[in-house]
This record gives sequence, structure tokens and C-alpha cells, in this order.
Amino acid sequence: MDLAAHAAAAERGHRDRSGPSLRSTRPGGRCGRRGGVSQCRHGVARGVQQDEGLRLRARQARPRQRGHGALREAGRDRAALRHPSGDVGLRGGDAQPRVRTPRGRRILAAPRRAGGHVRRARLVPRSVGDGTAGAHARARRHAGTASLVRGAGAPTRRERAKSRRERAAAAWALRDELVLIGAGSVLPVPGGADQTYPFLAHAEYLWLAGHEIADAVLAFDPRDGWTDFVPPVTQAERVWEGRKDAPGTPLPELAGWLAARRGRPVIGLGVSPPGLANDAVRGATLREQLMHARRPKDAHELDLLRKACAATAAGFRALVAALQAGVSERQLQVELELAFLRAGGDRTGYGTIVGVGSNSGVLHFTPGERVAKPGDVVLVDAGAEVGRYTADVTRTYRLPGGDDGFFRSLHALVLSVERHAIAGCKPGTEWRDLHLAAAHEIAEGLVSLGLLVGSAESLVERDTHALFFPHGLGHMVGLGVRDASGYLPGRERSARPGLAMLRTDLPLEKGYVMTVEPGIYFIPALLQDPALRERHRDAVRWDRMDALMDFGGIRIEDDVLVTDAKPEVLTAAIP
Repeated sequence: MDLAAHAAAAERGHRDRSGPSLRSTRPGGRCGRRGGVSQCRHGVARGVQQDEGLRLRARQARPRQRGHGALREAGRDRAALRHPSGDVGLRGGDAQPRVRTPRGRRILAAPRRAGGHVRRARLVPRSVGDGTAGAHARARRHAGTASLVRGAGAPTRRERAKSRRERAAAAWALRDELVLIGAGSVLPVPGGADQTYPFLAHAEYLWLAGHEIADAVLAFDPRDGWTDFVPPVTQAERVWEGRKDAPGTPLPELAGWLAARRGRPVIGLGVSPPGLANDAVRGATLREQLMHARRPKDAHELDLLRKACAATAAGFRALVAALQAGVSERQLQVELELAFLRAGGDRTGYGTIVGVGSNSGVLHFTPGERVAKPGDVVLVDAGAEVGRYTADVTRTYRLPGGDDGFFRSLHALVLSVERHAIAGCKPGTEWRDLHLAAAHEIAEGLVSLGLLVGSAESLVERDTHALFFPHGLGHMVGLGVRDASGYLPGRERSARPGLAMLRTDLPLEKGYVMTVEPGIYFIPALLQDPALRERHRDAVRWDRMDALMDFGGIRIEDDVLVTDAKPEVLTAAIP
């Protein structure tokens, strides 16, 4: 087992990056939905470069001057979220609050998930969090490590890493096997000379190491403990990128470390170092054990998630202020993401979705130049990221104009499904059961609206509901948009359309953070499919479907912390 070539190649790679780099090789940016290839969070392909370690930088665009009228008047203007019947969070109330903008425009909006009567929210808050996010982002760019935010008296990064490594070692309970967790490597831009994509370490490495260093390897020997192997910093990197030495053992010494343990099995995790003859079965077992250890979020992780949710709330407030007839999907994206950054976000946690009109029915739509018209549905799915921890939120709005009765009824149904699912997020609850309960309520609601025929039980059993609710109820979120999601060992993904896209199948535990995101969509690719029409010919009111092909869809999504008491909605402040 000789990995000397990996260490030497890594050192050569660092020496070769000697020219001026127009893009930092440190953490930052995103692409599509975290990777060079598009992948769907609901189960349709979403690419990950070296698992989840690399992604493209977010596109930057100058916002239109008109869109900043509300930002310039932030000291005077406020957006009042009016709740006619009081609290519309977990305790019920009116399902269709209205947002009154500074100019008096009225927009039907997804309500806040919790809290009081009339609330006023600053369009651009003076500050969100402790104001350290920008400084930490700069530190990562110049020092090459992720210095995560820390409050007074909180454990240091080293202390957190020590605690997490102890948890991992206890979960693995190894006696002879060695484990190598690779951070991943910098990916060059094809034909881009010395340019590289922003580097993001694999989540398994980052969680255990506490920093992001390209080509680094964290080694574990159950007899001797943990060793951080880090590549040496070259003079060119000091000059062009401001890199500094990181604590750890020089990466070239990894070959000697392995030679001294020759003959013992080696398991690769994270981005497995090249040349490693990995045992795929044992690797999958250790990865599952590590994921189980990572699922409950500690106090530091929850602090980062709350900061990400606060920055996300600022972004959605800015978007609501800009939402009017004549605005394009791209302009709304710019307003939203600009507010994320101003409120302390490092970047977006995934590719922002803004779909106007029928585009709101495309599950992972990339914002384009479509302009909103009166009566259009506007679906926005986005989240700010802080310290690699991301929020994941969806709201659906409707611009005034025409008869909004059907939208109101459908929106009320989706909101009710979400509220009931959130209330069920308790330790011991099976996530699959919550998903099926949501499917049952959606089917029942669509029968009441005259769109489906039959009992809810038979419709769910036949997967008819999946024509309108084709994805899972949600997934885990944290260090990435689907952090540590998965199935309990021994459980297999179902081939049934109503369960095939379920990303999580396990009992909930205290400390888990879940997205709850029911939706109802009118998707031509499903509803105009001849085979599906034949299969569900007696269960769907097909005579009403053609008129709904341009409606789009409605989704409401919040991030929920599972506790011993009432579930905590981390995104409750988002309009």
C-alpha cells in the first residue's frame, strides 16, 4: 500500500500553481446545485464534484437601480406581514396572510411559520448574527482554512475537532483497520490557464478536521490516534494567494506513516486518496456510522444554522419588497442573494430557484428572464450559507390580479400539510410515516378540490398523489443542503413513484434538523404522459387538467430542529 505518489503529486500541484489566480482556491462559490452537473434535491440528478467537495462560484450580477429603492429607504419603510386571524404558525390561523409593501402593493404570500399577530420586518436589517461572517470568509480565502464563528466561552475549533473525532472513533470501534479521510483537490477550470474552481472540502473531512485544506488527509490509527497531514505551502502560493502554513504533519510524511503500518487494512473516506485499494463494503459501513454520528447537530452547528437562517430571512424580505409585475426571475434572484451577503451570509447554499408562472412547477428551475405578470405564481427556493452550514427554504407567492380563489385553496392545503408534518417532528417518529401522512392529506385535499376521485387511502396506495407531489417530504440539512441524509441500514429505497424520491428513511432523533417541504404541482411531463393517464384514468379529473398546465406549483419549506419538546422552526422569521 504505497501512497507516496499521492503525496508527491499533491506537492507538485501546489508548486505548479505559480501564476496569478483570478479565482481563489479556497472555499467559496457554488454551481448549479453544488457541482458542475445539475442535480435535483428531490431525487433527479444533481452533480457533485468529488462527492460534494467542489462547486462553481455563484454568478454575480449588478442589480437594477430601481430594485434598490426599498433598500435606500430601509430606514423609513417597513413591510408589514398582516395575519388577519392571529398566529398562522404551528397553532393554525388564517392560511393566506397578505404582505403590504411600502408602495401599497398587496401580494399573497406564504406566511411566517410562527409568532404573533402583525409583525414588521426591516427590509435590510442593520446586522444579522455577530458580524463575523465576512471576516471569516476573508480568513478562509487568505489562510486556506475555515475559521468558523465562535462565541465567548464556546469550545475552540481544536476542542470541537477533538470531541468529534472521539465520537467517530467510538462509532467505528476499530481495532486494526486504518482510516484515511481525504479533503479533495482543487479542480482547474478547463482551458482557464491558472484558474481553479473555489475549493470546498468534503463534508466528512471538514466535520472531523474543522478546516478546509486542499489535498489534506486526516489519518486515524485506532492504536495511535489521529494525524493531520497537510500539504506544504509554496512560495508562489504565499505571494499570489496569501497562503499561510496550517498546523499539521507535512503531507509527504503520509507515505512513511503508511509504510510503518504495512499489512494492515486501509479504508478511505471523504475523497479517498488516489491509489488506495479501498474496501467498498467496509467503507460504506464506516461512512454510515460516521453519518449517524454527524446527524445530531451540536451547539456550534446550530449557531451556524441560525446565522444562515437569519441571513436567509433578510434575503426573502428583500425579495418580497421587490416582487411586483414587471420584475424578472433573474432580478428577484439578484435582490435575494445580495441581501444574503449583506446580512452575513458567505454565499448561497445551493443554486437559487426562482420560477414565475408555469416555471414554478419545475422542481429545480434555474432563474431566467421571464417577467412576472399580474396573477402569476412565483416560487422561490433558496438559502444562505454561513461557515458551510446552509438554510433551505421555499416560499410561494402570487401577484395580485384575477381570481385568486384556487391559489388560496391550494396554498391553504399545502400549508396545512406542512404544519401537521412539522408538529410530528419528534424523537422516535419515522420519517417515512410523516411522508405518507403528508401524501394522504394531499390526496384528500385534491379530492375536496374536485381534482381527484376516490378515497385518500386508495389514491396513495396507487401512487396517484405522486402525479402532483412527486418528491419526498424533505431531508436533513446542515453541513450541506442534504447533510447526512440517508436510509437506516437494511432499508432499501422503494421503486414506487410515491416513495422512490424519499431521501430519508429513519427514525428522528433529538438534534436532527429536517426540511419539511410539501408541494403540489401541475407538471406537463407527468400529467400529459399517455401511460400515466391510462394508469390513473379513473382517479384523476382529466377534464380539468388541461386548464391547469400553466399554473405551475406551490411549495412551502422550513427547517425544523427536533427537540425533546416542541419542534423548533429555525426559519420561522421568513416571510
